Order: sequence, then C-alpha cells, then structure tokens
Amino acid sequence: MMLSILVVAIVGLIAYWWANQGATSALLHFLCVLVAGTIAFSLWEWVTVTFFLRGVRFDEYAWGVTLVGIFVVVLFILRLAADKLVPKEVRPNAAVNTVFGAIFGLGAGVLSVGIVLTGWGFVQASTEILGYGGFRRSQESSGQPSQLQGNMPPAMVLEATEFAFGHLSRTVFSPVGGSATLASAMPRFSELAGSGMRDSLDEGKGKISAPRGSIRVADFFELPTAGEGLYVVRLDVEQPAFDPGAMFTLSASQARLVGSDDDSPGVSHPREFGQRLTATDPAFAPFTFSDVTYFASSPSGAQSATFFLAFPKGPLRGQSPAFVQVKGLRLRLPELTREPTVGTLAALLDRTVAARSEMAIALDRLLRETEGAPALGSQHISANNTIDPASSSINTLPGSLVVNDNRWLVSGAGDFVRGANVTGNRDLRVNGILEPRGTRIVRLNASKNLSPVDLYNMDRVRALRRNAGEAAMVEIVDSNGETYQPFGYIWERTGGSTIRVYLDTPPGGRWTLRDLPNAGDEDRLNLLYRLPEGVRVRGVIFRDPSRPVTDAAVAAIADWTVPRR
Repeated sequence: MMLSILVVAIVGLIAYWWANQGATSALLHFLCVLVAGTIAFSLWEWVTVTFFLRGVRFDEYAWGVTLVGIFVVVLFILRLAADKLVPKEVRPNAAVNTVFGAIFGLGAGVLSVGIVLTGWGFVQASTEILGYGGFRRSQESSGQPSQLQGNMPPAMVLEATEFAFGHLSRTVFSPVGGSATLASAMPRFSELAGSGMRDSLDEGKGKISAPRGSIRVADFFELPTAGEGLYVVRLDVEQPAFDPGAMFTLSASQARLVGSDDDSPGVSHPREFGQRLTATDPAFAPFTFSDVTYFASSPSGAQSATFFLAFPKGPLRGQSPAFVQVKGLRLRLPELTREPTVGTLAALLDRTVAARSEMAIALDRLLRETEGAPALGSQHISANNTIDPASSSINTLPGSLVVNDNRWLVSGAGDFVRGANVTGNRDLRVNGILEPRGTRIVRLNASKNLSPVDLYNMDRVRALRRNAGEAAMVEIVDSNGETYQPFGYIWERTGGSTIRVYLDTPPGGRWTLRDLPNAGDEDRLNLLYRLPEGVRVRGVIFRDPSRPVTDAAVAAIADWTVPRR
C-alpha cells in the first residue's frame, strides 16, 4: 500500500510540475524521457552482462544500477541539449498550455517512475517492498509465479512502461542491424521487475543474477507425450552463480522459457525439476515447483551442479522456444532432441545415469592406466579452512572480502600484510573460510618445486599443460568419478610482503590454467576446493570440460580421504 501511495504521489507531482511549466517544455521533456529510456533499455543487457557481472557482490545490484544509471545520465544530457537548442518556448493560451503540459508531464512521470521501479525490481531485496509483492510465487498458485496485485499503481506503471518501450523497440526505434528488440529479448520485464527477478531463496536473500558463462544449457529435449507436452533443458551451473554459502538455488520465478514470436512471445516457467540429492549420487531425482518453499538446489559440497527444468508447452501458445532465461541471463538453446517415447521427466532423468557412469568409467581408466604419475601425499593436500598465514579482524578486511554473521569469509579477494598483528577484540577476528555443512575446505599445494601439481616449473607439468590446453582446469577426482574445481586460492608471496586470499572466480567463470597466478620460485600457492566429508580422492587432472575426458592429463594420483569434522 505504501509503495502505491508513493508511486501515485510522485507521478502526480511530476505531472503538476510540467503542467505549470507549459505544453512546450513538457513535450520536450516527454520526448527526452522517451529517447533516454529507449537508449537505456537498448544498452541495458549488453552493458550489464559485459562489464558488471563478475561473480562478486555487486552482481546483485548490477542490472538495476545499470538501467537507472544510463537513463539518468542520458536524460541529463538530452535535457541540457534541449534547453540550448530551444531557448524560447511557444506558448498557446493558458488552458491549452496547462492541459497539454499536464498530459505530457503525466506521460513523462509514468515512464520515468516505471524505469526507476524496473531498476528497483532488478536489485536484490525482499520480495515484498512497502506492501507491494506483485508478480511472484504463492501458495494460492501452487508455487507458480503469478500476478498477485495487478490492479495496483506499481503494476500498472510497470506494464505501461513495458508497453511503451516494447512498442518503440518494434517500430520507430527498431534495431538497424538485427532483429532482436526489447519485446523479444526481455519480454514481460514488468513481471520480473514486479518481484519475479528477486523472488529468490529466503524471501529475496538468494542471488538474483549470475555472470556470463556460469550457467550453460547442455541439452534441450521435447517430450510431446507428457500431458500438454514439455520442453526440458539441462543446465550446468558453475561456482560463480552460487549463493553466498556455496550453494546454488533457483525458484520457479527465476527461470523462463521464451517463445519465438517477436511481437508477443510466450513465456513459460518451470513446473518440474530434476537434481541430484548428494554430490556423489549419479542419479537425478524428480521434483515439482508446487510450493513456495521448493527450490532447485545444488548438493552440499558440489563445486558445480546440473539441473533439469521442465517447462509446459501451453504458455508458449504454439510458438517454438527461442531461448531460456535464468537469473537474467539469456541462454542459447542447443539443437532440440525429440523424445516421443518418453512420457515423464522422471523417465528422462533415468537416462542420464548411464551417461554419467560412462564418464566415471573413463576417469577411472585414465587414472589407472596413466604411467609415471607421481603420488599426492598428505603434505600436498589437506583439509584446512583457515587463511593462514594471514590473519585479520572483520574491521580490517582488505579488498572486497566479505564475511557472514559468524565471521566466516564467503566471497571477495584481498591482500593481507605479512606478519601484521590482529589486535583488539578476539570476537572480531575472522574465523576462516566458510565450510557448509557436510563439506570441508581442501587445500591443494600447487607451489613451484614443492608439489606434483607444480603449475610453473617442472618440464613434466608443462608438457601436461600443453596436452590438456590452457583452458584446462585443475580438477580433483574422487572414487565415484566426480570432479571438483577450485573456487579460489591463497597465494603467499614470499618475495614480497603480502598474502592474497582470493575467493572469487575470474570473469570466465572457472580457474583455468591460464587464469591462475604466476607464482615465483619462493612463492607458495594453494588452490582451494570444497569437497564432501568422507570422499576418497583418487587424483588430480588437468581437463578442459569442452573436450573428451580422454584428453585430460593426469597430474598426480592419490589415495586420501577427506576427514570429517
């Protein structure tokens, strides 16, 4: 209710102001708002995804800040230009001047407030803001997103903004060099802005965005015999898309399959999903998004995750799917595989077990048949969630490092001064790196001349890197054929005076061999992993996920079990 009052009051004040300024001034301002809004929406996705989504805390504000920021800057420039180009105004009679001034002022007010509300809807916040919930999941709609307050001013302003700029993107401001428009690339963004985007875990505390490359569509299926028919996408998710606390969560509001109609694309939200229950379980279990408490979530300790999302065909209104959108990212769909003999998501999930078994068998064979691979001992790999030899208090955290309420580091990067004393209240000291329940932080020594996984000097390792490719990752392999990727590192720079703790992933979404720091002769580099308790580590490989498992290079073999707490 409070937000509705604010929206009406602000729009009314803007209309009143421009009614007093006159029709000519109001018309010029209205045109400036149209042009500024069009430019803001046209640059919105490109600027956000290209420059701001980096797997850091600002990701949760990037979409909203980018849209509103571009709009404000461009509007300011246009207003300056308009004032210079039109220094004198044509003034009709008083009644006409006031009436048309109010009309154009009202239009400018609605669109300006609509853009600000859209930006607000694309930042991490509670699903209900000042009494307005808008488009989100509810028990009444069986856990599916729906418009709960469509007749309230915020919803009407958002819909008017979507209609105006969507229509402009198809007509007078249609793209010159392509066919993508706001209407086709970001359809029904009023729903996303009206709580759909931030309808995440714990009533809005989960991540609402993800950096490019952190979520990929691996497979795309059509199940025509599943009721009204289903489209199923398989998503592979990497660590940068995970929530703080090392888990990925996804609500039904945060995923959309979008139809191919350029003017009025259909939008379907998932009703079912498939996921693994544990990080070591090869099978996928089917679930439904039938309750507001149901989320697709990664298993504890998983460094990456795979999900199957099932979208009903009905909401697409007969349109073929154009793309799938997950947490703001538009993802290209691979070639469609039609499964006319598979009638349920559960039956489709059963087929994936065999494929994962083949990969586990290939990894087991690779580790067993590689000759001359050195052994990885307890001096090279250990369970250690401290930031030793660094230390800090929560008041002196360097860089972008972030701690949770219990003083555990969850993300960010920073350089600590070697030997700095942490004084003050012991209760303010950083405990270490967060270990989610059921997992341990594992350090893998990759220092020069001190480990079989030496990344920088040994001729053998250099040859392995050449064979695996610079895009390869340093993966730990367990006895179940699961692979784990580093989520960060601790770099002890003995030649200098700093210790770098890095808990974020690079822009590409993975710590590849080319992205890891170049440690010198006296440096100490430890890669950080999260592994489930009790898992037996079989070895370390260099592997490019885009290439067959048989192309991986074995850096070391091991027989080490992750200790339980």
